[in-house]
Amino acid sequence: MGTCKLRKNMIWMSNEDIDNKLTNQLIEKLNEVNLANSQGMDEKLIWYFSTEGGDIASAREIIDIINTNKDVIELVASDVIASSGFFIFFKSTCKRRILPYTIGVHHSAVSTINIRVGNLPKNEYDVLTKSKNSQINADLYNLGMNLGLDHIQCKTFKKGKDVIIEYPELQILLTRSIELNANILDT
Repeated sequence: MGTCKLRKNMIWMSNEDIDNKLTNQLIEKLNEVNLANSQGMDEKLIWYFSTEGGDIASAREIIDIINTNKDVIELVASDVIASSGFFIFFKSTCKRRILPYTIGVHHSAVSTINIRVGNLPKNEYDVLTKSKNSQINADLYNLGMNLGLDHIQCKTFKKGKDVIIEYPELQILLTRSIELNANILDT
C-alpha cells in the first residue's frame, strides 16, 4: 500500500512595504515549505499580498524568488497592489488570484541612493528615473502595454502619474498576463 501525502498549506498575510525585510520573510517562508516538501509533505505557501509599494530592487528579487519556486507558491492580491507590488504581481508566474475590491496602482519608478562624502553623515537622495532613457521605466511601460492598458492609461503613465486600476479591470489584466505567461517576463 502506498503512503498518503498530507496536504498542508502555509498561509501568510502581509501588508508591508517592499524591502529587504519582506524579501527575507519570503525566503524564510519558502524555506519552511521546501523543507516540509523534502520530508514528504505536499505543502504550498499561499501569500495574501497587499502593499503600497517600495524598493524596486527588492521587487526584482522577489519576482525571481517567486518564479524560481512557482510550483509551491500562490499569490493572492488583496486590498491594494501598488507600485512595485503591481510589478511583482504581474511579473510572477506562479498561480495568482485577486480578491474582490482590490485596487492596482501602476506608475513609473523612483530610485533612492545613499551618498556619504568623507566623514559627513550619509544622505539619501531620490533619483528620478522618469527619463525616456530609464530602462526600468521602459520595462514598466512595456508591462502596462503588454497587459493591455488602454491609450489613456498609457498616456497617464508617460506623464509620470498614477494609473489606478479597479478590481474588474485587474481581473482582465490577470487573464492577459496568464495568457502571456513567460513572454511577459522580459518586458
